[in-house]
Amino acid sequence: MFYTILGLILRFTHLDWQVKKEKQKKKQKQKQKQKQKKKQKQKQKQKQKQKQKQKQKQKQKQKKKRKQCLADSPHYREYCTEVPYASEALARDGAAQKAYMICRNFSVNDGMFPGQRPGQRSSGGAIQGLPVAIGTGRRSNRSSAASYDSYQPSSTDGTSSGGNSPRSTESGFEQQIQQLTHQVPKPSRQPKIDHVYMCYCRRGQVRAYGRCGYCLRENGWA
Repeated sequence: MFYTILGLILRFTHLDWQVKKEKQKKKQKQKQKQKQKKKQKQKQKQKQKQKQKQKQKQKQKQKKKRKQCLADSPHYREYCTEVPYASEALARDGAAQKAYMICRNFSVNDGMFPGQRPGQRSSGGAIQGLPVAIGTGRRSNRSSAASYDSYQPSSTDGTSSGGNSPRSTESGFEQQIQQLTHQVPKPSRQPKIDHVYMCYCRRGQVRAYGRCGYCLRENGWA
């Protein structure tokens, strides 16, 4: 009995010792894995830092190259761009496109009032925000060429202290103006037409709810 009990005790102690060993091994493995993960993270951080440094260096080099190219080119001020281009021709195209868009936006929005849309009529009757012919102007109340007909020459006849004026009757300046005003075609004044919306049935004008009087009566809305 004594030996059997001793044998059992030894077995249990041996088993406990093995279990403890296995636990220690597992702990060591976990520690090693954690260390490896930390090392990998540190390496990744270092790589990211190196990449960032390389990118910064490349940007600085590109800026230097761009400055040198612009300084060497005769069109330094005209083609100064925010983004680096591969060649001077591309830089010129980019600058020209920007200039075109600036001019286009200015011409489209020129002469418009706050809150007004392109193509909308103003109080003066002119359509603002759209291209117009040169010399016609954007406002309908502009003085026409016929205003020169009502011009009356001064009664001084060039006898003032300033000497002979170029607008005196002797020089014939008024006659030249009258000849020119007769040659210039007068703009045709069209009567103002209110915006009239026709009904879908084409039988009359819109009265309410987008329909004419006939449609309103047929549907029982009037």
